[in-house]
Amino acid sequence: TNDVIAGEAADPDGDGCTNLLEYATGRDPWGTDGAPLLEIGTVVESNVNYVTVSFARRAELIDTVICLEQSTDFETWSTSGVEQARVVTPTSNGLVRVEARIPAQAFATARLRAYRP
Repeated sequence: TNDVIAGEAADPDGDGCTNLLEYATGRDPWGTDGAPLLEIGTVVESNVNYVTVSFARRAELIDTVICLEQSTDFETWSTSGVEQARVVTPTSNGLVRVEARIPAQAFATARLRAYRP
């Protein structure tokens, strides 16, 4: 295979998502997807403001880890302070909707990352 096109780190459709991330989130690695990858919101719980980030992932995803990471400098990324998979809701097409959250005072920027364990 040609790793430039078919490799896990490749992005043949140029949308900024690697093939592995597209696989993990049930998206099309060869075309533009209609829905945004991430949905951002806010919630207040016990007087704490949170930024919520929700995304779809494959329901039976066992060979790939998908997580939300945050950074203050776009160089160092961490899952520290991120509540992963707080809410998981079944959707359609073998996908589930996952919600992660970060305390608003700690939120800088976030990305979704997929990797093989």
